[in-house]
Amino acid sequence: MDQKVRFSIKDPTTEELGTVDVTLRIWKPNSKAEVPILQGLKDRDIYPGQELVLNFTVFDLDSSAEELVWNNSIPEALSVIMEKETPVAGIQKGRLKIKVAEYFEQVRDTFQIDITIKDPDCNLLEQPLKISIIDPPDKTPPKIEVFAVAHPLSPRVIFITITANEKLKGMPIVTVGRQRLSGLKAEPERLIWHQTYFLSSDGKGPVTISAKGTDLNKNTGSGETMLKIAVDSPAAPTQPATTRLRLNFPNPFNPETWIPYQLAQDTNVSFRIYNVAGELVRQLDKGFQPSGFYLSQDQALYWNGKTATGETVASGTYFYQIQAGDYTETRKMTILK
Repeated sequence: MDQKVRFSIKDPTTEELGTVDVTLRIWKPNSKAEVPILQGLKDRDIYPGQELVLNFTVFDLDSSAEELVWNNSIPEALSVIMEKETPVAGIQKGRLKIKVAEYFEQVRDTFQIDITIKDPDCNLLEQPLKISIIDPPDKTPPKIEVFAVAHPLSPRVIFITITANEKLKGMPIVTVGRQRLSGLKAEPERLIWHQTYFLSSDGKGPVTISAKGTDLNKNTGSGETMLKIAVDSPAAPTQPATTRLRLNFPNPFNPETWIPYQLAQDTNVSFRIYNVAGELVRQLDKGFQPSGFYLSQDQALYWNGKTATGETVASGTYFYQIQAGDYTETRKMTILK
């Protein structure tokens, strides 16, 4: 900084007064001018149709009165508008309004906005800002499916299976009628939840089972099913009148299930499991069995979801078939992983 100083000199003999002006330069030894400071701009994601507003603050430590010069390098994939407010006490605030440029809606990539700020001392601030164009957030609710089957021997015992087509935020909410269930057995990596529900003794008629879940994008989906519960008979028959293949439980399942059945007469019994292409996956022979009900887990046919060579089968639809003497019946079941 330069400053002028005037000196006055008086001749003691003649009393004449003379003046001289001297320019003095004042500086701070070994001082270094400061680079401008920019705050508030951070790398962000943006999707087509979104307007991203980034607020910023800039100031120069050297002098609040210095005028800063801005320069921007903007990629053509982005539309950027800079709004700068009038500086107050040397502090300037503003905002960047960023959008995906027209004709770049299908582009998914990361682009860099280069911002440079120069002060009068030629100190240069270089601030790169990375903007990544991503897919818009998913607004589709998750698909929640509810499966329920009553135990063939005790119809008031209900096996409930809940499935989702995507990862959920927490456990699904499951209700039977107006009662909310707790204690779901989770297989979160397979998006499957299980529950066994015991219907009260006064429960009759159809029962509505519903489930609701929220995905990671905060979309909520729901599903429900209705299960008819037969009124308890005064006395269960001790001998089946017909041979019959019943619904497996649970269904869908992963990886194990039980297949109940009943035999009207003594006979040889075998089961075959096929995939949707009609290929034999597993044959399970029960041998010669007396007539009766084979409904509970310790009596029904058990399948662990594996082939005869011990390989675990894939998710999908399968068919199980009983061969009991001359009687043959086929039903469908589903493995969900």
